[in-house]
Amino acid sequence: MKTIKDPETKILNMKIISEEPNEENDKKIRLEKLKVYQQFKKYKSMMNVYTRQKNVANLKNLLKINDPSKSLENFFKMEGLDPSKDIDQYRDFKRVVDHVRSENPDLGDLRDVTSSSHRKVISDIINKTQKGKEICATDLDFVAVIEGYGLYSAMSDIQYGKDRKDAIQKNGITEEMLQNAEARKRIFDEETTKSLYQRAYQDMDEIIFITAGVLEIGIGEAKTDLESFGVIHTKEREIDRERDLLVEKEEPQEYKMMIFERALNKYKGDPELTKQTVGLMEDYLNKIEEHNKYREALEKSYRRKNNGNPSPVFLRELKEYQERNEVGEKKILEDDREIG
Repeated sequence: MKTIKDPETKILNMKIISEEPNEENDKKIRLEKLKVYQQFKKYKSMMNVYTRQKNVANLKNLLKINDPSKSLENFFKMEGLDPSKDIDQYRDFKRVVDHVRSENPDLGDLRDVTSSSHRKVISDIINKTQKGKEICATDLDFVAVIEGYGLYSAMSDIQYGKDRKDAIQKNGITEEMLQNAEARKRIFDEETTKSLYQRAYQDMDEIIFITAGVLEIGIGEAKTDLESFGVIHTKEREIDRERDLLVEKEEPQEYKMMIFERALNKYKGDPELTKQTVGLMEDYLNKIEEHNKYREALEKSYRRKNNGNPSPVFLRELKEYQERNEVGEKKILEDDREIG
């Protein structure tokens, strides 16, 4: 499956959503995320060795041959692991994975981090086989956005008319992987707060919802990660000074939307708490919409009294917006290279 290119650099430049942005704290969070990604990389390398070793063992048994070129040491080198340093860790890893597989024989490919059930198993294995801070399944959500690029990209391609077989081939996935992803997306479409997010963020890119559904992560998480990793860019609109009453409308704060979404996930299965949370979310959006309508009314009143000319406030905000937009477009041109 195609993955996002140069993920470590992108992680170090990720947008961190918090109530009180703090450069030092944001840097700490990025470094913690980088560590999680590196732990997953080590896990994936070990799992590749484990899978190759199992496949060769099965082949030897089937053909009754012994091929010394297919040694454990060769597998380590293929994965960039050090046989002298990593062998003890691999023995622990193999023991843990063997036990997990004996308990859950239908788990499938444990290198696949695109489903929440696999992320739970993978985080447990990492905690049992690697030293360091314990991680949980949700810590791997952003890793799923990196590793699952081919999956949600294929679904987006298909949705916009690309041939199914061509999308599968282009993105390095299988029909089975695609069908599993589509099943998760159907569940997401039935249970999600998609309509509230569409109300909160008009013209939200559809790939955000595809990613959230396919990877079973929050819509806010999907939006932030896709922007951070360069899959999507925030669309800047052209302002018509004669038509538009506001340069920029007040929008919901992303950290608050993510808090609401986490609460809805937590209360899933409890209709009363879910209803209360949706009500709070709707009240929050109503206040923002009312504030924007009030500002529009003030601008409309000014123009009515001044021959249709925009107010000084509107013109000042327009100038600031255009200056920011020029900087943003330059950065996108510098960073916008092929992914996957």
